[in-house]
Amino acid sequence: MFRSRLYVLAFLAAVCVTGLALGTLPAAAQTPVCDQTYIVAPGDHLSKIAEQFYGDRNRWRIIYDATNAIARTDPSFATIGNPSLVVAGQKLCIPALPEAIAPPVAAATTGRLTLEALKNATYVGIYDRPVTLKDGLYEGEPFAADSPMRPTVTLVDRLVAYGDLNGDGVEDAAVILVESSGGSGVFNYVAPVLNVGGMPVNPAVQALGDRVQIKRMAIEDGQIVTEIVTQGPDDPACCPTLLLRQTFRLEDNRLSQATREDLGTVSYQDLDGTAWLLVETDFGQPVVAGSTITLLFTGERVSGSTGCNTYSASVTPDDGQELTIGPALSTRMACLDPRLTEQETLFLELLSGVRSWGYIAGQLALGYSAGERVGSMLFAPQPLATPAAATPTAEPTAEAATPAGATVTATQVITYVPVAVPAGETRSGSCWTNSLAAGGREDAWRCTSDNAISDPCFEVAGDRSVVVCEPDPTKDDPGFALKLTEPLPEADVPAAAREAYANNGWLLTLADGTVCGFATGATMGANDKRANYLCAGTEWVILGDLQPGVVWQADMALITIGDEGPQLQQSKMVEVRTLWR
Repeated sequence: MFRSRLYVLAFLAAVCVTGLALGTLPAAAQTPVCDQTYIVAPGDHLSKIAEQFYGDRNRWRIIYDATNAIARTDPSFATIGNPSLVVAGQKLCIPALPEAIAPPVAAATTGRLTLEALKNATYVGIYDRPVTLKDGLYEGEPFAADSPMRPTVTLVDRLVAYGDLNGDGVEDAAVILVESSGGSGVFNYVAPVLNVGGMPVNPAVQALGDRVQIKRMAIEDGQIVTEIVTQGPDDPACCPTLLLRQTFRLEDNRLSQATREDLGTVSYQDLDGTAWLLVETDFGQPVVAGSTITLLFTGERVSGSTGCNTYSASVTPDDGQELTIGPALSTRMACLDPRLTEQETLFLELLSGVRSWGYIAGQLALGYSAGERVGSMLFAPQPLATPAAATPTAEPTAEAATPAGATVTATQVITYVPVAVPAGETRSGSCWTNSLAAGGREDAWRCTSDNAISDPCFEVAGDRSVVVCEPDPTKDDPGFALKLTEPLPEADVPAAAREAYANNGWLLTLADGTVCGFATGATMGANDKRANYLCAGTEWVILGDLQPGVVWQADMALITIGDEGPQLQQSKMVEVRTLWR
């Protein structure tokens, strides 16, 4: 594929591990004086050479700067464009180490690697020589004259994971690269990218397979975690069925598989209980800016919001990743924006044409054939309405153990304030508006991370660089820390929102222990009341605002969607034991 030529990857291992500042040439030196010269040998890299001559791997930059400076007047010396790549046979300048040079000191914190930087970085290990992407794409020379077939490498910009991979306290990245040479094979690779002073350095890659579906990728506990659908023992290359979880560890600049877990054959059951947010009606066709279309799988039904109305439809699973949806039933409220009306009509039409599903770069793809339209709707994963909407734990909390029908002497109303940034999982993301769930608070936010929406997220006193998202005080779960990639906007809580929030909260428990969370999207309703709260482990909802008092009351209802739209089946007034605001 390429002419054989020996290239050596300079991994800069010590720089990446320690995060220390690098010694540089004195400012007064106009032309460096080479105390020695050195010819790069196979297996060398700059940090290794710096350790050989200076006893400190972190001083590689002295060699890098000096060699590039002298190469301007003496072409026998190498010009090093990318410090992570040196070629065997290159001539390097090794200046004397000035006595007055200060020892390395702790480097300033670097920002996260941008998508632009990742899309223009150099990657190794796919071919027998490194490739440098330009705007996310590398194209090699055609295999034959006038042939359209050529080697290509593409970075999948839909899925980028961030986290510390080498223990230096600096946020690195992991990306997916796709290689194709014009045949039927489409080969996926996971690539760690270290953050070296703000510069992307890729030390290795690992193959994930041919024509695999990538369900998830994340950096957790210093390792890259992937969940993919790949070929089982009897699967043809076109049609993978094996759900596989793998973790990869970066050690000595080599990416090796740490664990491999077979999760069984992929099936519709993998969708049951998952929630999604529509991002594109087909590739390159995003939803209307600011609109929200949701999709929730519950048993053999889907439901959600079109942005203007709620809908529900049956699901008929078939073998593997085939299924049929619909037709959908929805409420009939008018959209205020004609663009939303058009989008809602299109979505419901495409939903009824769905015939298959799969995963593409961490997103759910629903393949449809609706009239002349053939394509795939793409959905980003999102948590359920609140943490309380998750499946209850096997061991109930003390509140959940309250006997059915128990009475409440006084509702406990709690203003939730995180006391500290939670230890453990930390994600990165941003917040764009104040919370809808905790709608009356200026210190509560609606935020996003890796295409997933979290609401509410709370400020931590004295630290506006991080917020605490998805806490669940019913389980003593402090939630996770969201490290902000951009400053919080100015708080904007209208007076109407403050007034409405006076009779609401973002999470509550009823007298019988049922946990209900505020629904931030469009929901169904009955008796001219919106379903304001969804209750965990049940189809019951809470209609309208709560009724305050010594003991707060809630209008709990069971609603189904029939041919005529939402139908109220049962309702009852219930007592609220605890309310978090």
